[in-house]
Amino acid sequence: MTGMTLALAGLLSAPVAKAEGLGDLRAPTHELSLELGTFGAPDPAWENLSDGDAVGSRGIRAGYGLTPSLTLIGSWHHSADGAEIEGPGSEEEYDTLFRTAFLSDQFAVGPKLQWRWKRWLVPYATVQGLGWLGRARIDDDFDDDANINQYQFTGFAPGAMMTAGLDFMPKKVGRRVRLASHLEAGYGITSRMTLTQDGGSDRANTEGEKAVELGEVGFRGFALRWGVGVRF
Repeated sequence: MTGMTLALAGLLSAPVAKAEGLGDLRAPTHELSLELGTFGAPDPAWENLSDGDAVGSRGIRAGYGLTPSLTLIGSWHHSADGAEIEGPGSEEEYDTLFRTAFLSDQFAVGPKLQWRWKRWLVPYATVQGLGWLGRARIDDDFDDDANINQYQFTGFAPGAMMTAGLDFMPKKVGRRVRLASHLEAGYGITSRMTLTQDGGSDRANTEGEKAVELGEVGFRGFALRWGVGVRF
């Protein structure tokens, strides 16, 4: 009787042990990461604000696990770009007429759907809403903060981004904490951002009624983000 009892106890405890071993696969996962990113900018207007054809950025991402397969993520990224605008100068050479700078803050939020394949490797996909706040600056003397020929324009553009990626969680450093890295790629797009002069009107406009617009710029194309952090 004792032998049969021990055998039955062993059979019943085996599934329990297996379930406990998969505990971190069945529990929601929260996350916190530092990120680097890039976002396509094929718009011809972007050539006046940057020397490249993409917007490089850095920022932070956080996620709250709702279920083992669903996490709500949000991120903030900052970028800084600039260009030199040249024109005909003396002796048939081109001189720098003025410089431009473009600073942006990118906010994203959306669901992250993941397949908890292994403890250390989790494929996922996201759909995120975007909000871009941009600030363009035109100046013929960046070394003089009080330069009267300095103008600043601001604009906002909503958008969206879809990506697919992988979470790598190779090392456990606490009871429920793992070091992690992720890499995701996909496509993003924003509406065209209208850059309007700060203050609402041109200082040279005596009527002071009409806002001065620098122009419009849009972002779309390949989107890539890579980050390192923790999952807990």
